[in-house]
Amino acid sequence: MNTTIAHINRLLAEGGIVAVPGLGVFVPTASGAQYCEATGLVTPPHSRIVYERCDEVDGTTLCASVMRGESIDADSARTIIDADVAAIMGELATTGEAKLGDAGTMVLDGDGAPAFVQSASFVDYSGSAWLSPLRLEALDAVAEVEPSTPAASTLSHRWLRWAGTTAAAMIVFGMVALITVFANRFIGSGGPVEAGMVSAGGSAAVGLVDNSPVGQPGSLVLILNTPADGISPVEPRNVGRPSLTPDTYCLIVASLATEAEAEAFCRSHSTIDIPLAVLVTDGRYRVYAASAPTMPEVMAIAADRGIQDVFASAWVCRN
Repeated sequence: MNTTIAHINRLLAEGGIVAVPGLGVFVPTASGAQYCEATGLVTPPHSRIVYERCDEVDGTTLCASVMRGESIDADSARTIIDADVAAIMGELATTGEAKLGDAGTMVLDGDGAPAFVQSASFVDYSGSAWLSPLRLEALDAVAEVEPSTPAASTLSHRWLRWAGTTAAAMIVFGMVALITVFANRFIGSGGPVEAGMVSAGGSAAVGLVDNSPVGQPGSLVLILNTPADGISPVEPRNVGRPSLTPDTYCLIVASLATEAEAEAFCRSHSTIDIPLAVLVTDGRYRVYAASAPTMPEVMAIAADRGIQDVFASAWVCRN
């Protein structure tokens, strides 16, 4: 961060108007809470920085700040400011964007003119940027609470349930025993029967009682076919990448040279919570993570999803 950008951030954080010769004027203005019906988010009151392009401005306040901070005279301070502004404008013309510290980013609008996009994480003198957006949701119907039952009634209900479970188990046991008797009778009348080996891993099947070989008359052998390692692997399900629709304002997380690089970035970093998509504008391939009709809505979505915790250098672009 160059010297001029550091002083611009300090003056804006204190709530003062900052005039930068060769760049323009930055004016902090108070903005009230806003509600977005589409997203259901209520954004808290915040300070909005309004930028106006103007080359000929009086940079006395900025010059005085540089003089005090660097312990230099007025001429040296103006020389530093001119050199830093030239570097900002050169970066803006080359890459299409120039970051002004924590305050925001200078970008080029649709007409190619410089514009300013405020950072969602910028904290000014009011401290309102620490407030989190609120999401309004409809209350679900309150479920009816079943009346409590006396202890005696509860005990009787548990006893009946236990009795029913025991009776069902006895019926199942009786059916298995009956099937076993009939199976043993058929096997015993037909003489020795050759049993196939259907166990995993190719090991020989043995009887369940006293390790008697399979095929002894009068014995019933159950052979279970299970995988060799005793587990059944779960096949991974291919979940498609969520899609985004670009709106008036988009939260840009990366700006790449080719479409292939942008698509590869989306495939590597896109998640269910933070889907990514490619926005082609002014011959550049930009990857965005959120989009909305207004800038406060985009900032509210970014704060709600924690996008800037993952992409710290994200900035808002007007589509």
